[in-house]
Amino acid sequence: MTSYAIGRVLEYRTKAIFEKHGFVVDRRGASKPADLVVKRNGVVLFACECKRTSKKDKDTLYVEKEDVDRCIEFAKRDMAKPLLVVSFYRSPVYVFDAREMKTERKMIRVDRGQGEEIEEFLKHF
Repeated sequence: MTSYAIGRVLEYRTKAIFEKHGFVVDRRGASKPADLVVKRNGVVLFACECKRTSKKDKDTLYVEKEDVDRCIEFAKRDMAKPLLVVSFYRSPVYVFDAREMKTERKMIRVDRGQGEEIEEFLKHF
């Protein structure tokens, strides 16, 4: 499976979880400026950048800071919360407030077990 297909699987998985909780989700092609735009009652609440690995032995993901920054800027426009959504091989979907992913480097490191499971996160909304 290509990396594009692996990422698309996470996008659809995340979309289904949000929809199960009553949100309307737009999936954006070519990841510009965010992979998913999540709305409720016509109001944009979240802009999501999704990253996934399917390798069994991989416990760390590196996300391009530029992708996260682009998502943050898009979310600001709609006063939405920017989310980094990640998943590892056979793991739940985890979310992070993208604004908290601070680094001066070009890549942001995410380790397995970090973040909040999306189902727990959505209990607050």
